[in-house]
Amino acid sequence: MLSPQDLFKAIHESRWPPVLILEGNDTYLRREFRNALKSSGFDYQHKDLKKKGPQPHDEDLSFSTSLFSQASFVWLESQAKPDRWSAESKKIWERMIDRADGHSLIICLQLPAPVKATKNVSKSPIDSYRFETVPGDFPAWIKRMNKIHDANLSEEKLKFLQGFDADLITIDGWIELWSLGGDVWAEIALGWGEKKQGGPHSGYVSSNPAYAWVDSILSGDARLASFKLHELMSDSKDPLPLLGLISKTLKIWAALEQGVQPSGEAPFLIDKIKKALSRNAKVRGRGTQLLKVASELDVLLKSKPIDPQGALVKLSSISF
Repeated sequence: MLSPQDLFKAIHESRWPPVLILEGNDTYLRREFRNALKSSGFDYQHKDLKKKGPQPHDEDLSFSTSLFSQASFVWLESQAKPDRWSAESKKIWERMIDRADGHSLIICLQLPAPVKATKNVSKSPIDSYRFETVPGDFPAWIKRMNKIHDANLSEEKLKFLQGFDADLITIDGWIELWSLGGDVWAEIALGWGEKKQGGPHSGYVSSNPAYAWVDSILSGDARLASFKLHELMSDSKDPLPLLGLISKTLKIWAALEQGVQPSGEAPFLIDKIKKALSRNAKVRGRGTQLLKVASELDVLLKSKPIDPQGALVKLSSISF
């Protein structure tokens, strides 16, 4: 069985196999795989087969074409091992993968892990990848995150992150937040720089002005938000890192308001926002509004010579 690194290396080099099997279901790998499909321009379709194999109507997926893409990617997910499928499902699967060519049609089957000694239901060999991560893989994935987020964290900082008992999706969130909040955030939230390295805090400490500003907006305290913003802008005139920091919170906030569970975000950050929203009725319904304003400010700050503090004050004032 090939490793997840082998899978993403092949994707990076545009070497898509006609048929592939993923064994496992790591949240981080799933998100990155989905992002890779979107970046590659596939007409992407996903079907959860539950505890069955492909049914007669599922075969239509292997005939699908799109007006917007020349390549179709069919992602089937089954909780049953292929050798436990019905005879009809095995025949349907065989016909489906016979149509896959690695160019116009690629078919993927995701199975739960571990799948040991699974009988190949195809007449042809199929590339099978482990779709779970093990601790030994973490250094390579963390380096990848550092590059993707353009965080420029040193080797010492990356090794520090490897010492946490956390999943990759959480560490990915920390790297993004570290790139936005700097070492001050890491010192408070993760204990970076302390002789005794403890685990991550469940929230942010208000002594960090940047995160106190975010927290005050989340709690609807416009007075404190304005005060903290003034403190921040006295030290730095660059508003974009602050806008990036609050935007991450606002995206999760807006999604929760719409009843959508945010995917690919650090669980501790989602829980923090959920608790804030449940405690304060006056901030409910503000997430989408604030996110819209933040998006508008991002465009203005990057395109026009406007007063940065005045722009960010708008976010604080809407907290009332």
